[in-house]
Amino acid sequence: MQMLYENLKSVVIYTNFGYQPKEKSYILGNKKILIDTQTIEDYPQLPDNISFTDEEKLQILPANDLIPKLYECENPEQVLDEFVQTLIKTFDAPILIAIAVVIGCCFFELFISNTQGYPYVIFYGESNAGKSTIVHILASIFGITNMTKLTSGTSTMVSLRFQLEKVNNFPVFFEELDNRRMQNIEDLGKDSFSATPRKKSSKDGKEIVTEINTTFCAGTNHFFENMTFANFSRCIPVNLKRDKYDLSDFKYHSKEELTKLSCFLPKILFYRNKILDFYYKQYKIAQKYCSFARICNNIAIGMAI
Repeated sequence: MQMLYENLKSVVIYTNFGYQPKEKSYILGNKKILIDTQTIEDYPQLPDNISFTDEEKLQILPANDLIPKLYECENPEQVLDEFVQTLIKTFDAPILIAIAVVIGCCFFELFISNTQGYPYVIFYGESNAGKSTIVHILASIFGITNMTKLTSGTSTMVSLRFQLEKVNNFPVFFEELDNRRMQNIEDLGKDSFSATPRKKSSKDGKEIVTEINTTFCAGTNHFFENMTFANFSRCIPVNLKRDKYDLSDFKYHSKEELTKLSCFLPKILFYRNKILDFYYKQYKIAQKYCSFARICNNIAIGMAI
């Protein structure tokens, strides 16, 4: 027993992927991104003299069916520049704003605390218009390349809400929401816009509180037929039409190219201390063109990113 106590080793386990406010770090399934020092460490940090199998490593990761992984390369700036230039050549302004808003989710709690809220993003329209392609790109930036794990349209609203509690400043991706879910998504979007917790009673009479720590991005063939302006102003809706964009030579279809996209996520995270300054400047510009404060807020977030 004495020998065991003298050789104790500890491994820090995080309950959620994404931002960890106590230590200003961002946790993925294989890396810890330290914001203040702008460095990247392995995670989990396992002692060199302890050997684990791959199965054992998974057991000490957070209980999550998605394990996002950061890809590291020598020139993340080059990957980012090529990515941005490709997007600008391929898509128009509404899609670029929507993409920026989803990426900006890594600062979710900052915007929630200091701005009017954080919009969710809906890509809607015809089949084969590019909705899934864009959702897959955005998921890959956050280290998710196993697209079969993205939440599907069969999920209940309870499970969708639970997804928003499982991660911090890490967008939840719903690849396809069916028409039955769309009529309820407005309430979910309303709560996520301001990170409003939802309370409900369990069978034993106890009160269960579901926290919201992030926002979501969804694709759907349907749209809000009876959507009110109050809800419309809480989201970035983007209509995609088949054959509007030429994706025949679009390089971000292959898993190899998608995997590389996560390498520049740390570069964006390192702007944490400056992002609100960028936002306030863009908000003043947006005010010149729109009288609706919430719409100005949404656009300013995208422009800041």
